[in-house]
Amino acid sequence: MVVPNRDLPKRLPLLILKDKVLLPGSSMRIAVRDNASLRMIDTRLLRKDTLSSVIIGVVPRRSEKEDEESLLHAFGTASVVVQVTGTNWPKPLYTLLVTGLCRFRIDKIVMEEPYLIAEVTQLDRPSEQEAEIRKNADLTMLAEEFRLCSNELVDMLDGRVPFVSRLKDMLSGIPDGSLPDTLASIVKASYLEKLEILNTVDLIERFKKSLLLLRRQKEGMRGSHPLKGGSEFNRRMWKNNTKRGSILISKEPKRISKGLDDDDDNNDEDDVEELERKIRSADLPEHAFKVAMKELKRLKKMPPQFPEHATARNYLEWMVDLPWSKETTDKLDISQARADLDHDHYGLEKLKKRVIEYLAVRKLKNSLKGPILCFVGPPGVGKTSVGRSIANTLGREFQRISLGGICDQSDIRGHRFYTSLFDSLFGIIFSTLYGASNHQTVDKKNSTEFSIKASRAEIRFHTNPGLSKPSFEQPSPDPIYDAILGSIADFFCLRRLSCNHCDSSLSAYMRTYIGSMPGRILNALKTVGAKNPVILLDEVDKMGKSLHGDPAAALLEVLDPEQNWTFVDHYLNIPFDLSQVLFIATANTVSTIPPALLDRMELIMVPGYTQEEKIAITKRHLLPKQLKEHGLAEQDMEFPEDSMKAIISNYTREAGVRSLERKIGGVCRAVAVQVAEATRGASGQAEESSGQESKEGEAEKPKSETDKPADREAFLITEKFLTEALGPPVFESEVAQRLSTPGVAVGLAWTAMGGEIMFVEATRMGGEGKITLTGQLGDVMKESAQLALSWLRSRSTEYCLTSEDGVDLLERTDVHIHFPAGAVGKDGPSAGVTIVTVLVSLFSGRCTRSDTAMTGEITLRGLVLPVGGIKEKVLAAHRAGLKRVILPKRNEKDLSELPDNVKDEMNFILVNRVEDVLRAAFDDESPGMAQAISSKL
Repeated sequence: MVVPNRDLPKRLPLLILKDKVLLPGSSMRIAVRDNASLRMIDTRLLRKDTLSSVIIGVVPRRSEKEDEESLLHAFGTASVVVQVTGTNWPKPLYTLLVTGLCRFRIDKIVMEEPYLIAEVTQLDRPSEQEAEIRKNADLTMLAEEFRLCSNELVDMLDGRVPFVSRLKDMLSGIPDGSLPDTLASIVKASYLEKLEILNTVDLIERFKKSLLLLRRQKEGMRGSHPLKGGSEFNRRMWKNNTKRGSILISKEPKRISKGLDDDDDNNDEDDVEELERKIRSADLPEHAFKVAMKELKRLKKMPPQFPEHATARNYLEWMVDLPWSKETTDKLDISQARADLDHDHYGLEKLKKRVIEYLAVRKLKNSLKGPILCFVGPPGVGKTSVGRSIANTLGREFQRISLGGICDQSDIRGHRFYTSLFDSLFGIIFSTLYGASNHQTVDKKNSTEFSIKASRAEIRFHTNPGLSKPSFEQPSPDPIYDAILGSIADFFCLRRLSCNHCDSSLSAYMRTYIGSMPGRILNALKTVGAKNPVILLDEVDKMGKSLHGDPAAALLEVLDPEQNWTFVDHYLNIPFDLSQVLFIATANTVSTIPPALLDRMELIMVPGYTQEEKIAITKRHLLPKQLKEHGLAEQDMEFPEDSMKAIISNYTREAGVRSLERKIGGVCRAVAVQVAEATRGASGQAEESSGQESKEGEAEKPKSETDKPADREAFLITEKFLTEALGPPVFESEVAQRLSTPGVAVGLAWTAMGGEIMFVEATRMGGEGKITLTGQLGDVMKESAQLALSWLRSRSTEYCLTSEDGVDLLERTDVHIHFPAGAVGKDGPSAGVTIVTVLVSLFSGRCTRSDTAMTGEITLRGLVLPVGGIKEKVLAAHRAGLKRVILPKRNEKDLSELPDNVKDEMNFILVNRVEDVLRAAFDDESPGMAQAISSKL
């Protein structure tokens, strides 16, 4: 390395090295974390226009037990900072790439705060050393011998390694006076040996000491492996320590004499051989086997310290661990499968039927592809748990993947990011070709971004947590610039190099950055170890998208039976067969699922439970589970069915059973308190009576700590006990009370949480015929209200809404329609019949029936059109205690999905026109006739 001749300033800021020695002519990366050094960097480097204008002193430290000043070594190396990288997250950290210039001696510490500054004396200059060599014959002979020995050492290395030839060229260009320091920093040498080289100011003594190290290195290599058969050894020896900035790692002298970390290398060899055995025995497909062997060949040629070694090895381990041909055997006993499903879940007949159908076809056709099922229903109805039951029924492995909140397509397809190319070798080559004096600091844009310029090239880098993306920009083509980039590309074994001379940019890509991994699909397959598991994609309707991509679009390939047999993960980059996987997706609503993804799945609607189903689930599953979790026995509590109904109707009113389970848990905790107190009281009485008996001299009977009083009665769960345990009822029957005045009706709505009843209220006042809508309504519902008012105005004569002179009284009246629960958004056309009924009730002064709810869309001609979610809506009306439901005639087919007990307890009025709705909504059978409804205007 050509070191420029520079005179040192009298005072230098000091940077302390621990267990390292920087010699003149060598480069090193130094991580800086201590506060004093951070302040020095911020003050001396980042606030200057150029890096070349600042020289710092790099000094080895003696002992950690001594104070700051006394631990400094007497000699140091004056250095120029070639590159600065840093981040403030999570803690401040800078990394300096420094190049040694010359030796100096510390004369005096002149300042300790905020960082160390010392008065120094420069000890050597390259120009003076060259002149001394030319004048001194002994030095000339030493220099020639030294150069000959160094060339012999390089010749022993593997010439196929691209950097070996560059090393030869670099050594040939180094002045003779810089050879001892440069080679001492390259060969294997201990900390004390390098420190001795730094302390040696006399050039002749320095040549002699460095020559001993060089000869020892050469003899150690020759003694361990012959020259002709040493290619494998050369690969082991060619270790790049990126943190120390030297080509060969310095270890203890004992290891040097033995021959360069033989034990560690043998372990690496054994691991690679074991990996090769795994690859050959993994039964990989032909295309995967070829890729694996090609990557293994690259791995064998790559030293363990290369940046891509860990990445390539991790890639191969992933390929071996994936279940390319491993699969489980399906249980095809249909009778047993039906019994298992009935035991695990109550109800869900449509879902169970679909699973039995799959088993039947699978039994007849062995090569059946896995179906793509999607369970859609409100929370708490068992969509997720039924997936595990299906896996147990089929005898397959089960894996759940939660997609809620996922907004990065790499979670599905794996990572394919860029990796940083800044390493110590880059600093060595860059500083060698350009010289340290050409580097300049441009600015400090923010806490995690820096930019450094050179006279011919600019290096920009952004240090984000876990990822760095470099780009190189050049004002004009330059052969030296291309040589630098070529050196880096060869050293790091880059996958692809793309160069665009139009914008003078070059980007380098590696497979991935350290710590990356395949997507969740392949990760799930690796976890279960089989290629035909049941994979549950939970909450598929709650995925998002961002600048990192759309995971829903990435799922299109996964959930398409015609494509997923050649699924390509970005990390693996070879096809993997997913056709045998049984994918089950769950969602609360289909409105947020993209149509293309929805088209690839077979929808199975999972409705909410009726009161009778919830009671059966409570008896069979929820109550035994809660008793076990709270340490209670069945005889500790008597839970009558009426109390279960009270919890369901007064404390939950949900489509699923999650809240019901929590309430039963609250009851069990209250009973546990009673049981614990009763047990303690019984134990106290027993101890007192036993004490009295022992005083009388009677024998005391031994007792077990787990003995329970035999006469303890079970706690009866009554409504009074529920009030004490759970508080006052949350829900009350308010339908009759709210419908006791005109202008109110009950509609039915469907949401992601299941069906709900919805009150619609209206009032009127004098005005100009305006209509006001409140309750956070969507555009469709607002249009339904306008449509209902227009239909009523078109029949103003029929419903006595005109004056004697034929003037429309609605033109003199303002109407306000409100949908309570204003904080909840509402939309859809199914409230049309309810709005018409509310307006007729308002203007006629009659109340609607308190046991009736309705749903349906209307047209301007008065037709009632069908709507969706009939089962959920009817179950909501049933939970609310309503007995009559007005439905569109064309929804009659949906009633077949209702449970028999619901159909027996409720009355369904099927209508075709709005007039039919009005006749059914009021106590009078013909409220729509003019003589039956007198105007209240």
